Amino acid sequence: LLAPNRPAAPGLIGPNTRLITFQNGVDSAEEVAAVVGEARTLGGATYVATAIDGPGVIRQTGTHRRIVFGEYFSPSAEVSPRVQAIADAMIPADILAEPVPDARRAVWEKFTYLAPFAAFTGAARLPIGPLWADEHCRTMFVEAVMEVTRVARAHGVSLPDDPRPRILEYVGKLPPSTRSSLLIDLSQGKRIEVEALQGSVVRRGARVGVPTPIMAALYAVLKPHANGSAP
Repeated sequence: LLAPNRPAAPGLIGPNTRLITFQNGVDSAEEVAAVVGEARTLGGATYVATAIDGPGVIRQTGTHRRIVFGEYFSPSAEVSPRVQAIADAMIPADILAEPVPDARRAVWEKFTYLAPFAAFTGAARLPIGPLWADEHCRTMFVEAVMEVTRVARAHGVSLPDDPRPRILEYVGKLPPSTRSSLLIDLSQGKRIEVEALQGSVVRRGARVGVPTPIMAALYAVLKPHANGSAP
């Protein structure tokens, strides 16, 4: 269902089907909509730390387990009835669901942090602690966040005026041993989501005329490992 230009399996998509994509990055909603249509597609972001123990076995490794979702292609000033109905069904099941009017803002707000965080920790092969302790690395990290923020705004996404205070506070409180999932996959020789994260920033920036020199350099470092390699 997530692959564009491929027919959906018979019987999986009916006239009332609605699909929500929570995948990392900012491309998945458009890819799903290419298969099922924009009217049937919702988007969102997840905040949960996990590890893949084996095929089909995903283990939660942290305490966060929040999801934020809403209309992606036709946002309005208020949460839509169908988004609210889905949230109402999730909350009694102990799912920390947060319905929002505009899923694009939620998706891009996470993306502005996640793409640089994965890029820096992956390229350096280090957890966030040593990077954040170095003044130059910390400055470049924050500027990379601004690169992604400028790309988001050029796509018409409304984000907070200045994300720097939020990023400085959030990353400053992370345990120094915190690693991105990209770094974990990279260290294990697995495929990494460099195209969905750093690659997407570079391509989208080029499309709207927004320079992304820091993210482009980190993308070049990580790109050769996209399909995995020996640990």
